Amino acid sequence: MKTRILLISIVVILTFVTALSAESPPVMPKIWVESVLHNYGDTLKGEQITHAFVIENRGKADLVIEKAEPD
Repeated sequence: MKTRILLISIVVILTFVTALSAESPPVMPKIWVESVLHNYGDTLKGEQITHAFVIENRGKADLVIEKAEPD
């Protein structure tokens, strides 16, 4: 009987130790872009055109955009 209680205790302790030592997922940024492409349609030469791309950080850490270039 004592052996059985000891064995069950060891299993329970190992279960708790494993659960407590499990690492939580890292806190990371998560980029979200409404649209990655935009079609300007027909434009005249020299015509000034603009478009605003919406970029959001839906993660828990800071999102750092180091470089952005037009295609």
